[in-house]
Amino acid sequence: MVLFSGISPHRRRSENEEWTRQARRRRAPQTSAGHRGPETYTIAAVRAIVLLLSVAGFVAVAVMRVVDPLLPLIATELGISLGRAGLIITAYSLPYGLCVLGYGPLGDRFGKLRIIIGATALSALCISMCGFASDLPSLMFWRFMSGATCSATVPLSLAFIADNFPLPERQKALARYTGGVILGQICGAGLGG
Repeated sequence: MVLFSGISPHRRRSENEEWTRQARRRRAPQTSAGHRGPETYTIAAVRAIVLLLSVAGFVAVAVMRVVDPLLPLIATELGISLGRAGLIITAYSLPYGLCVLGYGPLGDRFGKLRIIIGATALSALCISMCGFASDLPSLMFWRFMSGATCSATVPLSLAFIADNFPLPERQKALARYTGGVILGQICGAGLGG
């Protein structure tokens, strides 16, 4: 029996088993901190995870651009100049760029997916709190926190893909992932209005 992808279930099962064997061979020895390195996933699980990471990357990058068209409205609502309202863009971008440096070691120590999931949950909270901000300092604070938490998504996702895809499959996985990130960059300003 051949499924829609043109690969028989037996071949898919054997690919899955080979994938798991390769991942176990790549697995790092246990460190003094107790972390074993990259987790072992099946090929189907990794493909599903890459899709979810692509959505998370879309959101992380779109949130950066979503306020651009809203600046005049935000300035009017808060009774401030357009230049001061522009500080909310910096409040997101600056921690986004700086916090990237810290997430690599955290991902190596505690697991890339664990850090991505935790940071994504925190960023959802921070992004929603931006909607409740009533003045510029509180809006800047929540945008700062959003940038700090969203910055884990892209670099750790790329590292996860590198850890879990064998070289021949890696380029396809990276293309699927970066497609979502680029779409976020394109759609971000449009989603803001």
